[in-house]
Amino acid sequence: MKIKIPPKVAMFMWRFFLDRLSSKENLRRGNILVDKDEGLCPVCYLEVESIHHAFFNCVLARSVWKACYNWLRLQSVLPQCPIAHFYQHSSDWIRLRKK
Repeated sequence: MKIKIPPKVAMFMWRFFLDRLSSKENLRRGNILVDKDEGLCPVCYLEVESIHHAFFNCVLARSVWKACYNWLRLQSVLPQCPIAHFYQHSSDWIRLRKK
């Protein structure tokens, strides 16, 4: 099944899976941010802002996922790997679309 998505979304997802979004962790890796405190998540200030933290582990991200699950009436556990997360939810999306 081929899914039509806008080019901007496709580019974002490609960069997401390759860990090429401008997270603070990636900016530190590229020596753009030098101070260690600059790299903390601006929402929770508990961990370095990585792609994984921003989309899955941060308090705000977890509450958004939980609200989405409740809205879709799904029960799920957030996978630790972004690609596993994508595959888990793409199969859910295909299943819901067939109804």
